[in-house]
Amino acid sequence: MRAVVFPGVALIAICAVDIHQAFPSVLYSDGAIHTVSSSSDSVIIENATTLNVVSGASVNAPSDTYGIAGDDYSQSALTMTGGSVTGGVFMAGGTAHISNGILNGGIPGSEGLDAFAGRGTDVTISGGTFVGGDSNLIWGAHDAFIAVEGSRVNISGGVFIGGNAGEYAYSAFGLAGASVVLNNGLGSPFSLITGGTFIAGTGGSYGGLSPFALWVGYNSPGFLDLKGGHIAGSFGVEGDSILNIYGYGLTTTIIDSEIDVYSEHITGTLLDGSTLNADALVFQNGQVNLINVPEPSSVILAALGLVGLAAWGWRRRRRPDLPTRLMALLSCVVAVTLAGSRTSSAQTLTTLFSFDGANGAPPEGEVILVGSTLYGMTSGGGTFGDGAVFSIPTSGGTPTILASFDGTNGASPFGGLTLVGSTLFGMTAFGGVFNDGTVFSVPIAGGTPTNLASFNSTSGALPIAGLTLVGSTLFGMTQYGGTQNAGTIFSIPVSGGAVTTLSSFDGISNGGAYGSLIVSGSTLYGMTSTSIISIPLTGGTPTTLHSFGNVPDGFEPVGSLILNGSSLYGMTSAGGAFAHGSIFSIPVTGGAPTILFSFFGFNGGYPFGDLTLSGSTLYGMTTEGGPTGSGTVFSIPITGGAVTTLLIFNGSNGAHPGIGSLVLSGSTLYGTTYEGGDNDEGTVFALSLATPEPSSLAMICIGAIGLAGHGIRRAKRDRS
Repeated sequence: MRAVVFPGVALIAICAVDIHQAFPSVLYSDGAIHTVSSSSDSVIIENATTLNVVSGASVNAPSDTYGIAGDDYSQSALTMTGGSVTGGVFMAGGTAHISNGILNGGIPGSEGLDAFAGRGTDVTISGGTFVGGDSNLIWGAHDAFIAVEGSRVNISGGVFIGGNAGEYAYSAFGLAGASVVLNNGLGSPFSLITGGTFIAGTGGSYGGLSPFALWVGYNSPGFLDLKGGHIAGSFGVEGDSILNIYGYGLTTTIIDSEIDVYSEHITGTLLDGSTLNADALVFQNGQVNLINVPEPSSVILAALGLVGLAAWGWRRRRRPDLPTRLMALLSCVVAVTLAGSRTSSAQTLTTLFSFDGANGAPPEGEVILVGSTLYGMTSGGGTFGDGAVFSIPTSGGTPTILASFDGTNGASPFGGLTLVGSTLFGMTAFGGVFNDGTVFSVPIAGGTPTNLASFNSTSGALPIAGLTLVGSTLFGMTQYGGTQNAGTIFSIPVSGGAVTTLSSFDGISNGGAYGSLIVSGSTLYGMTSTSIISIPLTGGTPTTLHSFGNVPDGFEPVGSLILNGSSLYGMTSAGGAFAHGSIFSIPVTGGAPTILFSFFGFNGGYPFGDLTLSGSTLYGMTTEGGPTGSGTVFSIPITGGAVTTLLIFNGSNGAHPGIGSLVLSGSTLYGTTYEGGDNDEGTVFALSLATPEPSSLAMICIGAIGLAGHGIRRAKRDRS
């Protein structure tokens, strides 16, 4: 019951605002355009006045007052392209266009306000961060966004985070008597949300149990169509309000809410293979509907293809002018291009094998692909319980144990294997002469592992990644050992022999390596738990390209880098904007990293391992997060943006992928998980990526017919 009554406090508050009493500040009422580009007190706009908030602006309101307020229904306008507003925004009537910037509804210790509140307002949001006001009171926190009384909302981006309170948390998004469509393609001409991320606030003993992200209703009915976006929290639907959940574009709705006697739990698989798992708190005849709809772009593709067909048919009766012929050709080309590139969101997971201990468990690294066979290692199990090297067909089945470690030749192998000719090379974290780990080799056909070298603390200790081959030499890193016991960079011939220590980490600016090295020219690149480094192949003092430690940049990378052009790409297991890890890029020459994405937790968290690049898309895994907390597989454009969640681990299909990377072959990703599966000892899995959905394939045919018709007509004309 308590989860749906709290927004009423916020709704009552915004319906009763007297801006002249609440905001003794700068007043613009001349109907002109004013720009804020630096520090400013709170601002009132009225009488059809326009206010532009741009980069560099910092609007700061007194405690518990809005930073910017628009007068009652005077058609004033707010445009925000950057800067920040502390105290949030309240608009009654008029319009608001927000594409960037930060809106914060309050400061800790205050009663808190909404980051954005609209009453009868036309709102367009394409970006920005909206944070509801925090409060140390039981009821004081507020929403990131709330719209009432006939507001019309168009949202295509942004992050919305509900305020945090002493006990009861607030939502990221609230509606009453407002029309909103949460959509990933087609929607009403007035109200459309095509993206955005919505996160409910957290509170104390009660707020942490039942936060909610979308609330519809309270006295005035609300209307919400949900077809996309990323949601955290439960749905509250009250009164005559209606919530429609459509089947295309809804990747996953993630819920963290208690179920009480007033709740209804909704589960289902929608048309495009998306899954829904939601707690809907329905009161007083509120209505929740599940609706399957066609993929939106199919409508567009159909129109383009049919234009091509129509133009071809018309050409048979009448010779068109050049612009008409070009338009017909263009429509067909676009239809073919779009249809060929558009894929459905459904992915297919195949668990190739679940480990049981006797045949190895758990896998602590990636697999490599040789022909139609995958090769990998488990950190335990095998004949002696110290780990094993295995192979398994890409079609699945029982793995073949190629080698079992016995302690003397190594124990607990981590990371990945490196294939040189017909021999596999790798490292164990323990075992060997000094129990500090080994470098080993084993024939690809199987046999007893050969201990090529035993680490001795001075040369390094506890290697937990793979080896990098350059010519006839293997290069790697250790987590401990060396002069400062902070790890080393080393080399060893593929034929074995003494380990050459190229450098010892100092434990201050660098140290504690969890990943492998990569090579470009005569330079090696890698990450330690504190830094990104480079070092010549011949050794020396590492160059620190970047030092982690600033939370927004991310910290504690657990994995390796990849190189594309002149940029390095990697992940951090912690930090980022939301303290759940980040994806970054950095020039090979060093400098500040570019944060491509910060994980929120519900879409993944704490990524271990490496990224995999294919074309312009990066693929990776998070070891935790997602709706089950068991990790995810994701993709993201190499230029950054929102991640696409390709797979959510749930225990039965695997859980908590560890250190390592995905292997992409064709349209299939291969990887391992540390836990989960039939025996909770880890899995090897294959994830088939989406293929063009049927309506798109039909559009390819339509577009192709249009193109063929154009070509036939042109050939006849040329002959005549």
